[in-house]
Amino acid sequence: MSGIVESDETYFPDNFKGNSNATRNLRKPTEQGAAENDDPKPPAYKEHRESGHKHSRGKATSTRGLSRQKICVPCAIDRTGKVYGVAAGRGKVSADFLHAAYDGHIKEGAVLVTDKDSSDRKFARKNHLDIIQLESKTESRKGLYNLQRANNLHGQLKQFVANFKNVSTKHLNNYVVWSGWNVENKGMTVGATAERILRRAGAAFYRTRCVDIRIKHALPF
Repeated sequence: MSGIVESDETYFPDNFKGNSNATRNLRKPTEQGAAENDDPKPPAYKEHRESGHKHSRGKATSTRGLSRQKICVPCAIDRTGKVYGVAAGRGKVSADFLHAAYDGHIKEGAVLVTDKDSSDRKFARKNHLDIIQLESKTESRKGLYNLQRANNLHGQLKQFVANFKNVSTKHLNNYVVWSGWNVENKGMTVGATAERILRRAGAAFYRTRCVDIRIKHALPF
């Protein structure tokens, strides 16, 4: 990304859709004793979720506001429509999250437009980027420097994920990329989109098995 780059972060509840130990969860109460012996693996939410208990997929977590039960996804977009975003960590955004998300993806000389968070200043200073910080409630929707594109990007990402009844956290980055592809190629005809996909697919070789997707490990945080 280059030029004026709008950056902001959005949050998703941690989600273990498709990771639960279905064999145990679907057993009848009378069969639970047998389940303890022949199926010792606990559900994924007990291993990885901060609270250690269930909550409805995509719904409110047990702790109000920002907590480690929320996954932070920094997203940025420049004025040409190039998009980048990644699930970077748990809880409130930090400079480390921004480095994990953006290092190597913003050209030198770019102007970073953000809200007034100290983590953005630390990131910009470390990467030698000019930064303009706006009051999110009063300045983010007007003037040359604003956060309209970033806010619209978040809205589209949230709606895209909601269309799938929310997604597992371990697959979240795939959906962030997919949503970004849709934003970058908005308005293209089906034929033009197919041609672009084929050209990109032909430029590299990837080998992925269905089982690799199914047993994909949780994100490192």
